[in-house]
Amino acid sequence: MKPNLLFILKKYTNGLMHYIYPDICASCHVLLPEGMNQLCLPCEENLRYTYFEKYNETQAVDELFHGRVKVESTFSLLYFTKKSNTQHIVHEIKYLNNKRLAVLMGEKMGSKLRIKWEANSMPDVLIPVPLHPKKLHQRGYNQSDLLAKGIEHVLKIPVENNVLIRTTHTSTQTKKGKYDRWGNVAEIFEVKNETSWKNKHLCIVDDVITTGSTIESCVRVLHQSIEGVKVSVISLAMAKR
Repeated sequence: MKPNLLFILKKYTNGLMHYIYPDICASCHVLLPEGMNQLCLPCEENLRYTYFEKYNETQAVDELFHGRVKVESTFSLLYFTKKSNTQHIVHEIKYLNNKRLAVLMGEKMGSKLRIKWEANSMPDVLIPVPLHPKKLHQRGYNQSDLLAKGIEHVLKIPVENNVLIRTTHTSTQTKKGKYDRWGNVAEIFEVKNETSWKNKHLCIVDDVITTGSTIESCVRVLHQSIEGVKVSVISLAMAKR
């Protein structure tokens, strides 16, 4: 079959599939025009990107971990507030099995991180915050792993799921206060293959940072277990304080 005929066939097939199974916006759920991916233009434009604001994401996330654990660098793409487009996106990714959206948002993170990390050395690997095997089985996927895969598409930094493991199944953090959150995640992670990561720069990937308790637990155990390790922290969103 000639290339131009293949192109025409693919075009009409895609158009027919869009008519039968139309895409809807992950945030407001309106029908998306053909060719748009996951988010409509108004919802895309109304996202609260941290780097557009004077009090930017680097200051905010750095300050969150200051005096708690040592981190090499930090980044968060969006501010998370209740009833916002960001909350709708996180809900779709975390609870509604929207894996395509997770990878897309990871790619957006990667595009901004390319600029951020041009002046610094890029991490050696991306480490998604692990789920306990029980929760992973229930959900069927790890949303942080999908975000990391999106970043990997852009920056070609490999994703490693065999560095950190979650040894304890904890209750949800959603309705817990700051101190309850820390008690809920203290000492629930272990490091595997410690010697393989000696003097390496590891980057933890999470979906939403609120109090930072889960991330702090991850960073702490990495520093305790791996000689000469550097640890950075990135997330799709962070709670607006």
